[in-house]
Amino acid sequence: MKLYYHRNKLGVPNFGDDLNPWLWQQLIAEELDDDGDTMFLGIGTLLNDRLPPARGRVVFGTGYGIGGPPAVTAAWTIYAVRGPISASRLGLGPDYAVTDPAILVSRFVPPADGLTRFAFSYMPHYRNACESWRRACERVGFGYIDPRRPLAEVFEAIRTTGVLLAEAMHGAIVADTLRVPWIPIRSRGKVLSLKWEDWCSSMELAYRPTTIVPLWDGESRVDKARAAVKTWVASFQLQRAARSTPRLSGDATFFRKRQRLEQLLDQFRRDVKRGRFAPAARRDVMTIGPTLVEGGCRCVPTSGEN
Repeated sequence: MKLYYHRNKLGVPNFGDDLNPWLWQQLIAEELDDDGDTMFLGIGTLLNDRLPPARGRVVFGTGYGIGGPPAVTAAWTIYAVRGPISASRLGLGPDYAVTDPAILVSRFVPPADGLTRFAFSYMPHYRNACESWRRACERVGFGYIDPRRPLAEVFEAIRTTGVLLAEAMHGAIVADTLRVPWIPIRSRGKVLSLKWEDWCSSMELAYRPTTIVPLWDGESRVDKARAAVKTWVASFQLQRAARSTPRLSGDATFFRKRQRLEQLLDQFRRDVKRGRFAPAARRDVMTIGPTLVEGGCRCVPTSGEN
């Protein structure tokens, strides 16, 4: 079974995507290998009609996003999806809308201990990360968290901030997981609201982002001058955004969602041990009824594989 996740074509690191190999190697290393016959989909906005072909797919908390919904077939085994929007687009019941599996980061990274380095920190979307944002944060005494930095560094930066202003959704998810309050930020229209709404709904929260100006690093003298002015404006907008009411999922919701994913993870391990995902076993599943519900997951026979 091969782990499938988004990797930037230019090789640019991204905190959310890079959580995949780090987390799943610690949770299910024995179940993963380079056999692409079965595809494991965990963290990310991966559920659409552009998935590469595979004989079998295992969905564990993945979300629906850009593009058309995938054609779910009997070769799919779905344990959970990221939220109610993803469940609806795949034709699943509400019980499948658990939450983003990055909540399981809390099994390996201790929660915030109250010792803060910065009262506020800002974490942009990885496509928007730049030195201009660092300068804007420094201007007002905020921490700057670059989502392209190594995971351990980002974890520690999130743990030691009082409130995280996050355009990077997995920055907010991990902050919530480590019980650090967060404020959603939006600086460019390319940030996909649907995935935020999907996850926020799963944690019984509303997505109401604060919009601020986008920044970039200028190259020409004119561009640098413009970037300097916008950096000055952005620093004040960050201060304004910091006055918004921070979000944090309720303790009861957080522990219930994490426990449910842990239960499903145990079920997945049992299914692997009994050979559920062996090629022969998948052919057997194809012959069973219109809907098979077994062990808390679902296989839905339809015509054809996407």
